[in-house]
Amino acid sequence: MFCGGVRIWRMRNGIFFTVSSRDRQRLQAIVADPKSPQKHVWRARIVLLSGEGLGTSAIMAETGKSKTCVWRWQERFMHEGVDGLLRDRTRPPGKAPIAPERVAEIVRLTQEPPPVEATHWTLRAMAKVAGVIGQNMQRHRHQEFIRFLNRIAREAPADKEIHVILDNYAAHKKDKVQAWLARHPHWTFHFTPTSCSWLNAVEGFFAKLTRRRLKHGVFHSVVDLQAAINRFVREYNAEKPAAIRLESRSR
Repeated sequence: MFCGGVRIWRMRNGIFFTVSSRDRQRLQAIVADPKSPQKHVWRARIVLLSGEGLGTSAIMAETGKSKTCVWRWQERFMHEGVDGLLRDRTRPPGKAPIAPERVAEIVRLTQEPPPVEATHWTLRAMAKVAGVIGQNMQRHRHQEFIRFLNRIAREAPADKEIHVILDNYAAHKKDKVQAWLARHPHWTFHFTPTSCSWLNAVEGFFAKLTRRRLKHGVFHSVVDLQAAINRFVREYNAEKPAAIRLESRSR
């Protein structure tokens, strides 16, 4: 709509703003600067696209962000301008993002040598020892996806920001999933483009699962198959990183 000759783009109910020339220059500079953190880039793009009159669905398609994510940063810009896009919310003082006993256990591990032939811990090595979350279900509908999200929500610290990288499967975008996401504002979904290299690690895991456990397996029921996959996930999580093997040949 127009107000006094100035175009104001209306977004979600209660959210509206103008993008001034100065703001547009700052936002474009953020997007163009190769040193800009990626989170600042896509936040700036959300506002720039909003200023161009694109609707929520179009902005989601352009940025790969969820509806609630688009709304969140539109609202932040409305209240705090460009500066608000460049800082994250601070956590409540005195509230630890991770349980103290969990922190103590990880600190204890870092003071000990890693369980492989290596001089120091790496992030991946620590993650394997500290644990990850795996679950398989008979179907892959939005109901099962929400159940898995609820499990992660129960096991993850309540005040920790969680970023989920996932593909564009329809079950991940159902209205009930979007409603769940709206009830969990510290969660952000990042939808990957087709053939995105971010999924290489996941595809590698499934290739290993197929090659090592499923290809030559014999399963008499779906329950047997699920049990085999669950055992593989547990063993995979418990696996120690393979040490580099050095071989020498005598002449």
